[in-house]
Amino acid sequence: MRHPMKLGNILAAVAVFAAVSVTGPPVALGAGAPTVTRADPATLGDIVGAVGVGDVPAQYVIMADTSTSMRFDNRYGGLKESLRAFFAALAPEDQLTLITFDTSARIAYQGKVGRSPDALIAKLPAQADGQGTDIGKAIEAAVGALKSKGTPAIASVVLVTDGEHKPQSGSAYRFTGGYAWQTLHNEVAQLHKTSLSAYDLPIAGAKGAALLGKVFPHPIDLPARSIDDVTRLLEGPKDRVLKDKLRAALAADLAQGASVSWPAGSPITGDTSTVTATVHSGTSKIPLSLTDLAVDSSDGTFTVTPAVHELHVPAGGSADLPLRVTWKVPGRGWAYHSSFDASTKLTLHATVASPWSATLQDDLGIAYAPKLTGESSSIGARAEIGRPWFYNIVLLILVLLAALAAYANYRRPQLGQVLAVNAPGVAAPTLVSLAGRGRSAVLPTQETHDRQPLHVRIVRRNGSRLLRLRAGAEERLLPPDVRTVVRGMAYEWVFNGRIPTQRSAPVVDMTPARFTPAAASGQPVPQPTPAPAAPPPSASVPAVEPVSGSQPSTVSSSTPAPPLLSGTRAYPAAPPPAPAQPPAAPATRPPLTSPQPPPRADLPIADQPAARID
Repeated sequence: MRHPMKLGNILAAVAVFAAVSVTGPPVALGAGAPTVTRADPATLGDIVGAVGVGDVPAQYVIMADTSTSMRFDNRYGGLKESLRAFFAALAPEDQLTLITFDTSARIAYQGKVGRSPDALIAKLPAQADGQGTDIGKAIEAAVGALKSKGTPAIASVVLVTDGEHKPQSGSAYRFTGGYAWQTLHNEVAQLHKTSLSAYDLPIAGAKGAALLGKVFPHPIDLPARSIDDVTRLLEGPKDRVLKDKLRAALAADLAQGASVSWPAGSPITGDTSTVTATVHSGTSKIPLSLTDLAVDSSDGTFTVTPAVHELHVPAGGSADLPLRVTWKVPGRGWAYHSSFDASTKLTLHATVASPWSATLQDDLGIAYAPKLTGESSSIGARAEIGRPWFYNIVLLILVLLAALAAYANYRRPQLGQVLAVNAPGVAAPTLVSLAGRGRSAVLPTQETHDRQPLHVRIVRRNGSRLLRLRAGAEERLLPPDVRTVVRGMAYEWVFNGRIPTQRSAPVVDMTPARFTPAAASGQPVPQPTPAPAAPPPSASVPAVEPVSGSQPSTVSSSTPAPPLLSGTRAYPAAPPPAPAQPPAAPATRPPLTSPQPPPRADLPIADQPAARID
């Protein structure tokens, strides 16, 4: 069985179509906005960990006094322990030159620090048993180590002694001045070192360490009241070298800054858009930060606002900067699709710095001021100035109206075909065309020859179309091509184009009860018991409706015809015709569209208490 269309389903489908037409395909949101992080100020330890200064080698030259005076108060043993801790804090790739001196100077070890401080301490003499203190020869050995090929550009020299300069008589440095000292000074001045620091560490007020200044510029004095202070004081050279390593590692970044790249094409679309500029870092180790962000446009119809106020760019990386663009698009036309193209020059303004800037300035003495390049670019814009939404809405309304009209036509179709009306005793029916009368009509008595106007309308019951006929208080549902008798009048809704006669279709008396859908569905219906035949009349009158091709029968007119019975309701018989006139053969009208079909025996008779048989 076909089910009727549901209005809700129609409207839902139309609404989906309209939503896609007006708004376009769904957009994934949220795709994600770029993550903008803010860098916190860094300490020197943070910078050391981030830069990785272990890869930057340095050279350490240690001059240790091994004269007999170092035995006093276990100074030599304390010096070994201090050096053990000092070596353990150095990077394994650092280079070490370990010099011991008394009346002469000897290189105990020269090479990489490695990972075993004990192995380095083992290179020192077991006891301090030298007879004199020749600081000049120790400095000469140190200068020779600094001059060696392949040594790092960062160097630190440390002199540890507890006595005065007491060389032997044949020493070139017997005096504290002269040619030999000047020669060492000149050799140091010619060294190709990016960083060279010298430290004299006198123990218990020793005065010989001051001679270091005759060769090295600006030596740093680290006086130790006792041997216990040596470990702490050795942190100074180590920290100084660490900072020198940082300066060397960051030297290449100090000339670099940030650059901006802009999207190509026409990224600005419509009244509001989001344009993403990308900020790239030119540094390899120093992170950058952009603050006080602002964007200017050369065209006053564009207003650009950065989505963030501060942007952090990692070293060697990049960060996206979302920009909200508002465009005052020119007036729209009435075309369905029409685009407008424009361009504007955008300029990014920002203060470029680094979260390390304060530490670099305070601890390393580096004033870092990066620059911003590529801050300006021309950006294209394109806007749709047509009115597709207007036409889509009009189309939506038309589709809705069409859907409503289709639904209304389905539920209340237009009148059509022909209504045949037979009055009692009249052989030929009155044919009333229902076409062109709309969805419902009132048929006047002048047109139907009925006793009162007829109200007709097509309705649907269980998927079948029926003609609803109402005359006064009586209302019946007429199935197609079924002759129905109501109040003595015979009605037939003609579908097949033939001219119905009194016997051309099954007769269904619908007077006692309303028509039931069983009569229209073709289901078998019990046959009603025919009424008893009337006695023969005295005069010949038409008694029954003739079947196609037959002559009407006659009855006598001397005896009045009994009333016709229809179920439980009786109707008076029609008046007899004039006796002098013989009955004439009924006029035969041609078919409306096709010859008369054979009688249809498959049409059911409605299940009613009684059927009228004329």
